[in-house]
Amino acid sequence: MKIHHRCSFWLVTFSASVCALHLLGQDDNNIVIFLTNPINMAFERPLTQLNTSIGVEPLFHVILYALHLGFWWAAGSIIDFVRKKWMKRGTRSSHSKK
Repeated sequence: MKIHHRCSFWLVTFSASVCALHLLGQDDNNIVIFLTNPINMAFERPLTQLNTSIGVEPLFHVILYALHLGFWWAAGSIIDFVRKKWMKRGTRSSHSKK
């Protein structure tokens, strides 16, 4: 399967663009980055406490972006795996009908 046909590629591209938008300062209140990732929403309290601590902002951004990219990569990989199995099953059943 070509890379541009994989869901993992497009979901990681989406995630990277959201992280870039946040890094460029277009998401001041962290709304977009939190609403586009259920993992970040689940860890909202610890991440907020980390963000309000003095001197750990770079660590906060690394953790935030790693969680965001990791979640969307894992979600895309699972979708790709299921899609691949589904397509194999579909081709196997169509060959057995002939």
